[in-house]
Amino acid sequence: FSYFLRSTILTVYVKRPPKQQIRMSESVNDLITWIRKYEKDTNVVLPALKTLKRLLANRKMPSDAAVSIISAMEANLDCEEIQKLGCYILRTLSATEPTLPNTKQIAATVIKAMARHSDSVFIQANCCCAVWCIAKHARNLSLLEALDSRMRILDSMERHIQESIIQANACKALWNLAKIGKNTSTFLTINAVEHILLAMTSHPHKRSVQSNACGALYVLVSAAENGDCVNI
Repeated sequence: FSYFLRSTILTVYVKRPPKQQIRMSESVNDLITWIRKYEKDTNVVLPALKTLKRLLANRKMPSDAAVSIISAMEANLDCEEIQKLGCYILRTLSATEPTLPNTKQIAATVIKAMARHSDSVFIQANCCCAVWCIAKHARNLSLLEALDSRMRILDSMERHIQESIIQANACKALWNLAKIGKNTSTFLTINAVEHILLAMTSHPHKRSVQSNACGALYVLVSAAENGDCVNI
C-alpha cells in the first residue's frame, strides 16, 4: 500500500505543470485547463491567473474561461491573491463581453469576494468596476438587486472613504444601478445620496470621482420629477 501511495503522489507531482512552464505559456487554453484541473492547488492557480491577466490585453478568452476562474475562486475563498486576480479578470471579461451567459455566476462571485475581503482596496475597486460593467445591461439589474449589490457597494464606500479609486468605481456602479425606476426609489431610502456627496467632498480634485458622482446624482435626483423625494 505504501508503495502504491508513494507512486501515486509522485505521478501527480510530476504531471503537475511547474511554475516556470505556466508563466512562460502563451496558450490561454492551456492556462484555463490547468486552472480547472488544479483549482485547489494555489501553486498552479496563482501563476496561471497571473499569466492569464498578462495575456488579457491581446488574447480572446475561451467561452469556459469565466467558469474555470469562478470555480478556482470558490475553491480558494480565503486566498486574497487568487481573489484579487480572479476579480480583475472577471471585471475585464464583464467589460469586454457584458452579455456572457454566466453573468449571474460572475456577479455572485464578485459580490461574495467583496463581502469576504472587505478590507482589500484592490478587490473592492475591481468588484465595483465589475458591477458597473454588469449593470450596463438592464436585464442584469434584477440579479444584481437580488445579490444586494447596492448595500455592498455603499459599505465599500464607507470603509474606504479615502481611496479615490474605490469612490470613483463605486459611484460609476451606482450610476448604472440607479437607472431603472424601482431601483432609483430604493436608493433614496438607503443614504446613497449621502455616500455620493461624501465621496465628492473627500476627493474634490479627483476628476473621476467628481464626474461619476455627478452622473449618479443626476439619475437619483431626477427621480424627484417622478414624485420621489430626495433629501440632500
